[in-house]
Amino acid sequence: MLLHGHKHYPQVFTYDPDSAWEKAERSIPQLVVAGGSCGSSELPEGKQRCNTYNVITVTWNPSALQARVQVITRGLNRTGADGHLDPDQWKWETLRIFDKIFSPYDTVPLAQSVRGEGRPSDTDESERERKAQYRALRLNMPVVEVMPSLMAGQKYEARAWIVRHPYHKESPVRVRWSAGTWFDQKVCESDTGPDFCASFDYWGSMLIQAELEFADGQKVRTYLYARIPESTARR
Repeated sequence: MLLHGHKHYPQVFTYDPDSAWEKAERSIPQLVVAGGSCGSSELPEGKQRCNTYNVITVTWNPSALQARVQVITRGLNRTGADGHLDPDQWKWETLRIFDKIFSPYDTVPLAQSVRGEGRPSDTDESERERKAQYRALRLNMPVVEVMPSLMAGQKYEARAWIVRHPYHKESPVRVRWSAGTWFDQKVCESDTGPDFCASFDYWGSMLIQAELEFADGQKVRTYLYARIPESTARR
């Protein structure tokens, strides 16, 4: 991670070269963070310009060779609804949160050679069960993404949410996420956001249960597995 100032622009960008010639080792990705200016009055022209500073959190997981960097950019608000505020009314506010994950190695294996058996028919039992799951969830499909955790003492964060199928018509009114007796259950209501997103910070792999409740009172449960990523280079 490279930190710089002088330009007074609060920007975050990456440099991540990956050469096709160097197959044994990948280059290390770089994050460049510009600090803006916390106190100078010489700011670049722009309607939203203000003094800024960054709060940076870095976490590293050796087993997956992954790093996660969160950059919270805070800005000094000097204006209100009626124009400029007096200095005693100035306040620091969060302008933006940058959340970047870096891994110079793959954590997902390549697909193996498989034996094809042709497409299933609509009358196959397994196909009927697969489509029944679509109907039960009413085309609301729970998914999970795993990333390094920013919480001290934890290793990973499992972020679960609802993705709508392209033919989706009906959303749940409530989703209850549960990951066992070590975690508080997370309840997401429909008025808090369309994704029903919740997260669990954990040290070991776990099975997450999603309970979807609909307006007619019907509840349906399904499950997602939150893994522990490992670098394929270490296998």
